Amino acid sequence: MIEHFRVSHRDEGVRREVIVHIYESVEALRKAALRHTGEDHSEADGLMNSYGYRFSEDKVEETPGPLGLVMLHVDRLTVEVIAHEMTHAAMHQYFSVNPCDPLTPVLDHMDGGNESVAYFVGAWTAKTITELHRRGYSVATS
Repeated sequence: MIEHFRVSHRDEGVRREVIVHIYESVEALRKAALRHTGEDHSEADGLMNSYGYRFSEDKVEETPGPLGLVMLHVDRLTVEVIAHEMTHAAMHQYFSVNPCDPLTPVLDHMDGGNESVAYFVGAWTAKTITELHRRGYSVATS
């Protein structure tokens, strides 16, 4: 890993943050992903590993600290990859405060009016890109 930082956002009284790690290559990212998750991520260009909450029956038990870890690498710092991983993070954020049975139809939660997810995706993506620019990285638009 060559860089790390945190990005946070508050919506509806909930402030959550994710840690962002930047790796020097896709190989370094995949090796770190295997270490962090114990799973093979040999096709990954980025990864979001959530650990900021866990389900216990019908409730969510939050753990203190960040919601999770977003892993990126310098050869694929694009708006698309960053937004993709932050969408995973935002979905974890959403379900950490809106627990449901895994078999609940997605339409019960993900309709066009789900502002919380959109705000977290937008804020975390923008803040990550801003921080990368501040550190001297360029972020491609495609």
